[in-house]
Amino acid sequence: MTGRAGDHDVKVAPKPILYTRETGAYRVAVPHLGHGNAPVRRDSSAELLALILTAVDGEPLKEEGSRARRRTAHRQAGRLLRRFHDAMTGSLVQPEADRVVENTVAGLDMHLAEAGDHLSATEADLLRHLVSALPGCGPLPAGWRHGEFWERNLVWNGRRCALIGFERSEPGPLVADFVKLATSLWPDHPRTTKHPVRGARPASVRDRGVRAGSVSSSRRRQRSRPRPPARRPARHGTRPAHRRTPAAEGPPVSAAPHLLIADVAQVLLGANGAALCVRRKPDAALAPGQLTVVGGHLEAGEPLDRAARREAKEETGVRISADQQEFYGLTHHREPGDGLDRTTAVFVAQSWEGEPHNAEPDKHEGLFWVPMEKPAPDCHPYTATVFHMLTHGPSYRALNWPSQRGSE
Repeated sequence: MTGRAGDHDVKVAPKPILYTRETGAYRVAVPHLGHGNAPVRRDSSAELLALILTAVDGEPLKEEGSRARRRTAHRQAGRLLRRFHDAMTGSLVQPEADRVVENTVAGLDMHLAEAGDHLSATEADLLRHLVSALPGCGPLPAGWRHGEFWERNLVWNGRRCALIGFERSEPGPLVADFVKLATSLWPDHPRTTKHPVRGARPASVRDRGVRAGSVSSSRRRQRSRPRPPARRPARHGTRPAHRRTPAAEGPPVSAAPHLLIADVAQVLLGANGAALCVRRKPDAALAPGQLTVVGGHLEAGEPLDRAARREAKEETGVRISADQQEFYGLTHHREPGDGLDRTTAVFVAQSWEGEPHNAEPDKHEGLFWVPMEKPAPDCHPYTATVFHMLTHGPSYRALNWPSQRGSE
């Protein structure tokens, strides 16, 4: 549909689970892709299972006839997939990846039975062998996977690639995002294999390759230059030619941009000093079964205060005006283990329009008023820290950062 705000698409999910996955992706992972690299969610309805999304310029990548431009698009797609994966990594999603492996092993016989005559006996034995080896591979790298990463969901305008189709997005093993390409495109176009893989290479591998790549390229340049004539050995009694000692190299510097996740928290305060919290479902990827403040990720094209008001409406159904909202403080949080770096802008409101209710029953078990002075034991530690900041100050908190002696 077309209006004053431009072209928009209305997407209706055929099942509630697909709607939940897609809205979750737009809240958690899509903002990491950057402006113009994915649709922007303008509105959504859990009742109608519908989303209003901005239209993305371009056509499905499979329509591109130029091999060179297609390779460029695949490299861009790999970089976008890497950003998508990085939206949530480490200890928050590793249990889900491990669960996928367990379910794959446990459900193999059922899937083989469903495949029936489509698989030969040799192919079935090969699958049994490969799947039985999965548990011995160790923990698979985990993150927020796209779930449908192939050319159908890559939009290309001749210069820029965008990512769409997030209805099967969820935490899990990242390698699963390459299955569709490996079974559809790569067998017929093996030269395209390296392009998305290089773009989606994990940061730790890429960082280790920074120095190795610079050394190897330096060696190639040295081999391409003509060698200088060999020096004559110094005669006895003469001073040897002065050799310049190379400067000591510093630690390798990552070529990847620093990734900072922007979150918002909208604290709704009651008259008795309690704050409204949501209890996440037991199978939630983040803080399963725990109480958390109302909030979420910043989306593309919106300021922090508007994002906080949007989150309050989406999760509790209330409307907060700019006059009813007050900025209180900022937290800078570093996830232990994976070092995920995020900042949260905390806003407070003591009045609003409407009666709070559980507006996202697919994600939350309900709403609860929690005393900030004595948070419940099942409050997420981050939420308890926000409460302590609101009741005792200061208005800035740095969480889980290693101490740096001598530099305060």
